[in-house]
Parts: sequence; structure tokens; C-alpha cells
Amino acid sequence: LRSMMNMVELKDTYTKNHSESVAFYSVILGQKLGFPSSRLERLNIAAQLHDIGKVGVPDEILKKQGPLSSAEYAVMKTHVKLGEKVLAPIQSLHREAFIIGHHHEHVNGSGYPYQVMMKDIPLEARMISIADAYHAMISKRPYTLGMGTEEAIHRLKLSKGTQFDPSLVDLFCEYLRAPAKHTHRFRPFCLVH
Repeated sequence: LRSMMNMVELKDTYTKNHSESVAFYSVILGQKLGFPSSRLERLNIAAQLHDIGKVGVPDEILKKQGPLSSAEYAVMKTHVKLGEKVLAPIQSLHREAFIIGHHHEHVNGSGYPYQVMMKDIPLEARMISIADAYHAMISKRPYTLGMGTEEAIHRLKLSKGTQFDPSLVDLFCEYLRAPAKHTHRFRPFCLVH
């Protein structure tokens, strides 16, 4: 697993920090939902590897310093199925592969790649979707400065019921507004040290 993450990091250095942050936020949601340690660990692994399919995206698209064209965006979207395809043959990561294959689905069915609705999107994928979007919004990248927490919360709330699971958005925003109230007793398996 660490080798897989190292491979992704070699392709795109931004991905390491992003994946670790997405995993951290996803595990917070799992803790708030009372997941047992074994399920938290699987969630952590899926979140750490959610962008592994980006190894199959050409560098000129992955590292482009500006908005993607519609054709480039179509190629970028293939990373979800590529990630699922990479992990699916590994029996011990079969569940994580399924989660990764659904982390860009929207609860109203408008996401990709399968256009399924909430009941058909794994809970863990819905959690990773929120953590992924939040970290992307607050992150500084070559083409954006990133936004503040309150603006990101506002945007998450605007997408409740369309892109994101409303109850998970509420839980996540509650954490963001009062992180000190939550204890983090679970020390997730860390893929990257």
C-alpha cells in the first residue's frame, strides 16, 4: 500500500498531502458515526488511495496550471474507474476498490462514472466525497489560492442533497466549526510516514 502511494506521489506531489488530508477528514466522519476500528482502517485506506487512478492521467492534464477543457476534464474523470481497476484484482482491497470507484458520484445521480443515486453509493464513498471536496476548496494550487473554512462550509451546504449526503455534510460542518470538541482516540493506519 505504501508503494502504491509512493507511486502516486511520484506522479503528482500534491496528491500525497491531499490524500492524507482526505483520509484524516474521512476518519473524523467515521468516528462521528461510531465506526469500529476495523471499518475506520478500511475507510482510511480507501481515502488514502482514492486518487490512485491519477497515475493513468497524462501529465499535461494532471499538472495543467489552469482550467481544463471539456475534453481534458473527460480524461481527468477516468481516474475513478482506473483506480477501481487497479485495486479490484487485489482480494484484500476489493471493498476499497468499490468505494474508490464511487467517490465522485453525487447523491442526486449526476456524478460519475456510474451516475448512481444515494442508496447505491457506499457510505464511505459519500464520506470521502465530502472530505475530498473540502480539502480541494481550501487548498492553494497553481491556479487558485484556496478559500477560507467558512466559504467552504457555505459551498458544502449549498450542495446538500444534490452532490453530497445532507446528514454527512451537517456532521462534517459541525466538526469544522468545533474541532476541539472531538477526541481522536483512533490512530489510523498510516500509509505514508
